[in-house]
Amino acid sequence: MLTPQGKVIALGSGATPLDFAYTVHTELGHRCRGAKVDGSLVSLDTPLKTGQRVEILTVKQGGPSRDWLNPHLGVLKTHRARSKVRQWFRQQDLDSHIQEGRAQLDKELHRFGLSNVNLEKLATRLKFARSEDMYAALGRGDVGPSQLERALQDEFIPPPPKPLISKPKSKASPSGVLIEGEGNLLTQMARCCHPAPPDRIVGYTTQGHGVTIHRADCATIRKLPEDRRGRLLKAEWGNPAGQVFAVDVELIALDRQGLLKDITEILSQEKLNAVRVNTNSHDSRAYMEFTLEVGDIAQLSRFLVRVEQVRGMEQARRK
Repeated sequence: MLTPQGKVIALGSGATPLDFAYTVHTELGHRCRGAKVDGSLVSLDTPLKTGQRVEILTVKQGGPSRDWLNPHLGVLKTHRARSKVRQWFRQQDLDSHIQEGRAQLDKELHRFGLSNVNLEKLATRLKFARSEDMYAALGRGDVGPSQLERALQDEFIPPPPKPLISKPKSKASPSGVLIEGEGNLLTQMARCCHPAPPDRIVGYTTQGHGVTIHRADCATIRKLPEDRRGRLLKAEWGNPAGQVFAVDVELIALDRQGLLKDITEILSQEKLNAVRVNTNSHDSRAYMEFTLEVGDIAQLSRFLVRVEQVRGMEQARRK
């Protein structure tokens, strides 16, 4: 067979114009949409004969069809051409899985309020050599949400900073939080990070206001100057049974009638009380902020998982 320029292309008996295209160049095969043989239009399953001049008709962009791999259609006869088509689809599937995996991870990072996570370290924790392999596994479903959540919690939620001054054994404050070396202290939950069990926590002594309880990964604590770290106290949750904690939640969804009603029903079913609700809408999207009273983070997680299934929901995360 010959190209329009007269170049000889060697092909086996029964090869088609599509086999011809892939033999000339892989990309030519991917973009092939038709063929002319000796100046006449032919179908892609036409068997070629020795000495025929073949011209491939292409599109500027595009890829192969899965139908080309159907042996009953007979558009591809050579093993080499079929391998190139299969490889193209494997790469497309991989890219799709990686993109889906990235989206899943981003959603979890937002839900936990994590940033600047070392992705290679996370991949290693999940037993992958590269972050791209981790993304693909997430996208395929090989790594489930609970595995990812456990890896993030174990690897990236830091323990409370150690205070400079060593204190004796912990005693429970009236709030039920165990404060190292102190009892009967006035405690309050930090408004900047709204800690709730089982968040890792740390106490910060304030002048005239007792001890403020922060999440251990709170930005306020991480940025604390060295000369104030002596005010830090080790803290942990005591027995918070019956206690509730204020947690901020942010939801973004396509705006529609009945959206707030659907969310309110989930709140009721999960026995969650909303003490603050702020909603606004623009560009056909609803932006909602709730302050919820929760008993622990497990209760909050159940709510977030359920509300993510609400029709039109795009993002549901703890702030």
